[in-house]
Amino acid sequence: HGKSIPGTHGLIHALKLMPERRHADVTYNQTRASRVERKARILGERAGLGMSYRQGDWVNLKTEGSIVWASRNSGLTGEPVDGVMLIDDILKDRREAESAAVLQECEDWFDDVGWPRCHMSASIIVMATRWSRRDLSGVLVARGWEYINLKALADGDQHTWVTVTGDS
Repeated sequence: HGKSIPGTHGLIHALKLMPERRHADVTYNQTRASRVERKARILGERAGLGMSYRQGDWVNLKTEGSIVWASRNSGLTGEPVDGVMLIDDILKDRREAESAAVLQECEDWFDDVGWPRCHMSASIIVMATRWSRRDLSGVLVARGWEYINLKALADGDQHTWVTVTGDS
């Protein structure tokens, strides 16, 4: 299974269900955020969202609901989230995952930018390939967040859903 496309579908579905809410999609850099946004725009138009599309920012002029497309280094400051914040691949690759400085940057971004933008009603979903136990997912699991591990490749008809809480 993939995760980015279903995640984008889920974010668009959340906007359809909660058209007055403000949502965010965050990834490792703005180039990737723009690429995901361009693909999602097709889905949004097919879903009939009625959005005003501007690169990196969608707004429904009737309901004021929105999606902002950002990265860990850009564009979320001043953007409240009271719907869903989807953090999809906060790390670009193994090289970033092996950098203590980049791992700290991700944690700092979450604590200083991502988390403070979320209202009490917001849901945060972090999706990532796990290259390091010290990545953002590992930090959040250590803080008591729920962790669901989906196998990247399933054998036959097997699908594994494992829920882990605490330090694993």
